[in-house]
Parts: sequence; structure tokens; C-alpha cells
Amino acid sequence: MHKEVVVSVFRWDPYLDKAPRYQEYHVPWRDKLTLLEVLRYIYEKYDPISFDYGCRSIMCGRCGVQANGHPVLACITFVEPGKITIEPLKGFPIVKDLIVDRSKVEIRTLNVRPQLLRKHPPQEEPEILPVESTKDCMELFKCRSCYLCHSACPVVEVAWDRFCGPAVRTRNQALRVCDPRDEADRMQEVVAEGLWLCTTCLKCKEVCPREIDVPALTIKNLREKAVVMGLPVPSGFERAAATAGKTGRILQAEGTPLLKAVPEIVKTNDPVERVGFFVGCMFDYKLQNVGKAALDVLRLNKIEVVLPKEQVCCGMPMIWSGKLELVAEHFVKKNIAAFERTNVKTVLTICPSCCMTWKEEIPKLAHKIFGKKPEFEVLDLHEFLSKNTNLRTKMMRTIDAKVTYHDPCHLRRGIGIYKEPRNLVQQIPGLEFVEMREADRCCGGLLRFSEPTLANELAYRKLDSVRESGASIVATTCPLCTDQLSMALRRRKVEGVKVVNVVELLKSAYQRVGNGGVI
Repeated sequence: MHKEVVVSVFRWDPYLDKAPRYQEYHVPWRDKLTLLEVLRYIYEKYDPISFDYGCRSIMCGRCGVQANGHPVLACITFVEPGKITIEPLKGFPIVKDLIVDRSKVEIRTLNVRPQLLRKHPPQEEPEILPVESTKDCMELFKCRSCYLCHSACPVVEVAWDRFCGPAVRTRNQALRVCDPRDEADRMQEVVAEGLWLCTTCLKCKEVCPREIDVPALTIKNLREKAVVMGLPVPSGFERAAATAGKTGRILQAEGTPLLKAVPEIVKTNDPVERVGFFVGCMFDYKLQNVGKAALDVLRLNKIEVVLPKEQVCCGMPMIWSGKLELVAEHFVKKNIAAFERTNVKTVLTICPSCCMTWKEEIPKLAHKIFGKKPEFEVLDLHEFLSKNTNLRTKMMRTIDAKVTYHDPCHLRRGIGIYKEPRNLVQQIPGLEFVEMREADRCCGGLLRFSEPTLANELAYRKLDSVRESGASIVATTCPLCTDQLSMALRRRKVEGVKVVNVVELLKSAYQRVGNGGVI
């Protein structure tokens, strides 16, 4: 039997059709079959469907579509046997079938003055620029204006009038800011076009077919320039930085901090391993119960845990608000020294943003400060537990509930961890696990520092997926996501749904008091 691809294609001709429909086609499959070839086959063998393409080699960016809900370039997307749904890119008016009208972005592009603006002519011809001064420019030049990032951006969807989006910022604003030849006052425009409205969800980086690090080049770098120039910074970021500079934490303590409530060494009987534990601001000062649940789960699995008392904030909010100097001086040195004192080889984090910062940012800053990287390995707690082949699942009790999982942006896209938390949840007896629609869609947690109202709108949209799943428990691993979704549930007065951390579920399962019941 020959393998085939069953393709459901969005069809709509506004001049002939009363409403959109989906048409199904059967296409013979072969190895390395691209989505563009599938569409061409349908056009030639079945029906003259409307779609756009040009170069067929990732150069023109014209063949963007949604494949099973994800924005892709059809020319480089390989198709496997089975079912696939093809739709036009989200966030654009539909012209016909898979063709969209991109003029709204092109008009926005003209408004930000994309051309090179000079006050003085070149001093010599040809004008030769130092390689180092054009490194970021060359990376940004890779952008092909395919608008996949625009289609995927959660803020563009709800605040296009205030946020120019990753495509415009990458190809036009950031490119000119980093171009040493451009002499216009660009940063005022950059801020006005929503520099502080990015959630740092990293979705633009994930979908970019040219693998441009869009968040780093167009948000983090530009925010650092804005801070250096003395341009206004949202009050939420300023408060977090000021508080962290005084106390080592970005928020005020609610109750007894976790580091004060537990001993520096949490011992267990017959330990099989000894690890360090980086607590993070939220679990130390606000969600202490979750931190304690994590320690209990580790202890029950015979892991001895060391929590150095002098550890402080990882610095992530300051890094993403352009205050690198503060991070290097106040946080990196203290945290590395705190854990190197314990001689542990592995340090666990429980907060996704902390983990991403430890894995991606702190080694670079440490190398700049000390000339070397930390001597210990940093792992996410769920990553560590999933690798533990001796996880004591036989001790778990049955929990009768339907559970779904929300992917924190910095865990899934920041460090590539998404299977591990799901695997842990599904090891709990009795749980019915269901995937929600757009499980990795940003809930807007970090946007609370700059635009709380907009952050709430993103949370409410995420709640729609939660409610559709029919789950009574939303499990996640991020303290900010937990807080954000819980507040959204209260504001919307949604009953029968609770947000919990994965380690809280695990701890509840380890509480052997009989079958049934939920947290």
C-alpha cells in the first residue's frame, strides 16, 4: 500500500463563497516531500487553489502558511505521511484561499523610515566598514520578510496598533539602529513602536526560518541602548531592579522566605546524590509552598539538597530590561560564589526563567568577569527528575482528575524542555492527561512589568484553551505563569479549574493517604 498525505486545505473565494470551507485532497507521499510540492500537486492534479511562492529556496519568503496551526515556509517544510491542515497565515486579511494581504505590515514599515538616513556623505568610496561594527547587521540582513514571526507573535494579535511586531523591528528598526552609517535618531521611534511591549516569549525566534535570534537582537539589545541613552523604562521594571539592588529579590516577601524556613542542607536517608538548589525570587518570597514541595519530592527520591543562604536573584528581569551592569556586579558574582562554596557538581533550578538565565546568560557574563564559566552544571528540576531512572513512582497514590499542561515560554523555547514535565505528570496513577490547544501560547506573565492590562488580555486568551480542554487542573512549571493564570481565573470567575505546579502534583501523589482526591 502506497503512503499518502491527506491534506485539508482552507478554501475561500470572497467573491463566490458565502463562508470559508476546508477541502480534502490525497497526495502520494515520497521521501523529502515539501509542503510547497504538495500544494503544487493539488493545483496541477485536482484544483487551481490559490497560494503564493517564488524562489522555492527560502530566499523570497513568499510561501508562508499555517501547517497544523504553526507558521512555516512551504518550500522548506517536509511533510510526513498522515493528515495535515493547511491554512493562511494568521494575523492578515485573506485575499483568496492561502493568499493573504500583507499591506498593513508594509505600510507600517514605511512609517518607521526603513531607508538608510545620513547627514554626512561617506568619507571615501567605496566605504569600507569594520567587520565587528556590522556583525549584528549581517545577522539582521538574513531576514526575508516572510512574516512568520508576525503571524506567531501574541502581542501583535492583541495590540497591533501599539506594537510594530518582530518583522518590522527586525528588518527595519534594529537593522538601522545597528548600522554605523545611519545617523537618524532611531531610538525614540523604537520606544514609540512598543519596545517594552514584547513578552520575550521567544516565539519569533522559534518560527524564524533563517534562525535569527530575534529577541536578543531586537529587544534585549535595543532595551540596553534605551537604558544607556536615559530613555524612560516602565515603572514595573524599575521597581524590580531597585528592589533587587537592595534585597537581592525583585519583589517584597510575603510570609517567611523559603531560605529562612528550611535548613541549608535538606538531608534524606541513604542519599544517592547531592545537588545544589537555586530557589529564585518567586519561590523564595511568594510561592514558598511550591519550593517546599520540590524539596519534599527530591528528599523522597533520596536526593540530598544544598541551599546556600547567600544566593540572590538570577538577574533575568534586569537582563531583559537592559540593566546588564547591575546583573554582573550584584548577582552573577554572588550566585556563582555561593554554589562553588558547596562543591556540588549539579545545581537545580525550579523557575524556567532562572534556568534559561543560568544556561544562556550567566556563563557569558561569568566569562567576562572571571575569564571562565561556572564549575557546576545547571539543570531544570523536571529535566533532572525525568533523567532519574530510580524515580519512586510505585509510592504514588491515585489522583482522579483531568490535567492539562501549560508550556512556559522560557522552558520550552528558552531551553528546549517540554516533554519532561509531561512525562512526570503522566506517571501519576489515575490522572487523565489532555493537551490543550496552543499549549505553548504565552500567558503574558513577564509583560506585567511593563503593561499589566495587555498581560491580562493574553492570560484571558490562554484561558480559552484551558476551558476547551475540559481539564480541572492546569499544571505548569513557571511561578509567573502560575500566578498569572490563577489571577485570570479569579478575575473571570472560572470555577472548577485550578493552576498548580508540576511538583505540587508529584508531592500530592506521594502523600499516601489512600486513593482518590485532588490537591
